[in-house]
Amino acid sequence: MMLTNNVSNDNVVAHYFVTTDLLLNRIKQHEKGIVFCAEGGGQLHDIIAHLSIPSMSGDRIRLGFIALSEKIELELNRLHDLKLYPDLYCGTKSKFELLEYITQIHKDVLLTNGNIIPEVRLKGTSYVWRDKGLLVFALDQKNHLQSLRFDNLWDAVQCFEMQRYLMGQLFEYLNITHNL
Repeated sequence: MMLTNNVSNDNVVAHYFVTTDLLLNRIKQHEKGIVFCAEGGGQLHDIIAHLSIPSMSGDRIRLGFIALSEKIELELNRLHDLKLYPDLYCGTKSKFELLEYITQIHKDVLLTNGNIIPEVRLKGTSYVWRDKGLLVFALDQKNHLQSLRFDNLWDAVQCFEMQRYLMGQLFEYLNITHNL
């Protein structure tokens, strides 16, 4: 897949996620003894080059991430005022569903170039868990992003990937310390 300058920024961000997923699947297949084809690496290089082109969309996404952090903060405070905690399961069987939900709404901001900021509505529960880390994470992300500027979409993608990784680490830590 060769990218040209006529590929829209919307499409190139989606191509990034498709290509990285494809590469991860190929690596997993290789680990299982299945022949590995390295052509995806070149595709990813082309996508990153396209994402690195200066664009005002990158900073619009940063502002969207800030707005989303503020919404998460407000929603967590709303639940705390009601003496509730965010429902980790979000009505499912996975205690990591809340993590998936927060990651997905950040990805939605990214995929819409910051033009759409999803509403954040967290389901409350009386189940007690140490959710303070989630509130601190939202506050830290908001404060950190306010001091930056994204010059291109690659800055926004890297921020998303870092946010997804750190949020995953937070939930994993809470899980292994039996605080979920």
